[in-house]
Amino acid sequence: MNITPANLKRYMSVSRTVNVDDKFRKNALSLISGGSTVEITYANGQTLVYDKIKNPEKYIKSLVGRENIVSIKVDNQPFNFEK
Repeated sequence: MNITPANLKRYMSVSRTVNVDDKFRKNALSLISGGSTVEITYANGQTLVYDKIKNPEKYIKSLVGRENIVSIKVDNQPFNFEK
């Protein structure tokens, strides 16, 4: 079955949060304890949570598809792209 925007809510929770596991990390520094937690919420309602981010600003500025992002928090504080 194809998921369309019209029936998306039926198959996916609107505010689904996923804590991204270490096996999906590309930067070796993200495997070392310490750093910040970055929460990225997309227009589809999904939130991805990355912990152990050593340079949050650099990480956030490297994100692809920023037009689909509705909010970002670093250590539970809103992040402003315009800095």
